[in-house]
Amino acid sequence: MRKQIKPFAFYEEEGLQRRYFYTVDLQGRLYLEESPVKNMTSCLKDDKFLNFFFRQIRRNDTGLHPSYPFVSPCGKEMNYLLPADMPVVFHDLLPALSGNEKSGDRGGCLVFGGGLQQRFDPRQVHLSRRSGRLYHPVEGGKRVRGQPGFGLLRSHVAFLLSDALRESAGGKLALEWEGGGEAEGGREGGREGRREGGRAEYPIRELPDEEEPVWGMPPA
Repeated sequence: MRKQIKPFAFYEEEGLQRRYFYTVDLQGRLYLEESPVKNMTSCLKDDKFLNFFFRQIRRNDTGLHPSYPFVSPCGKEMNYLLPADMPVVFHDLLPALSGNEKSGDRGGCLVFGGGLQQRFDPRQVHLSRRSGRLYHPVEGGKRVRGQPGFGLLRSHVAFLLSDALRESAGGKLALEWEGGGEAEGGREGGREGRREGGRAEYPIRELPDEEEPVWGMPPA
């Protein structure tokens, strides 16, 4: 996590204009940027606030503070966000969407913010060549008011997926998964991924260059 380098007078002056500054770490924890200590005890924990904040995230087109690539507006307040990687971090992977356990949808669901959920699609796991981190599209991303297109898969989620990683016939990484959708999702180079019973191998794609979080922390 970056160290806070601005004087506290900056935050006081901006606060008078109802402008506030936040950061998101690699685990998906949200902090006020001016907080001198950033750990489990100092991160923001109110689920209602977190869900609203993360639903509102979009690109910063305010013309102010361009070093903060994202904002989360709240009425007359403007919250500026400089994430360590992506503004959305999927911090857990559950077997199914809440209330959907008996629907037959076995793809699973990703969790972010204070408990927001979206479907996990094994066909849509992407790998960054720059950092080696894994990503998944954000539902509605880019199509709604400049919202982020991809979210980071937290290290905990990447670990949960690690047992399902395989080397495909082409020598690339693939994810072996059950309940991932139509067979065409497993295509690579015009061929379907190898399928055994209800499981299939889905090639892991490269994160597009334009989606790389160039503002983010470099890989360790």
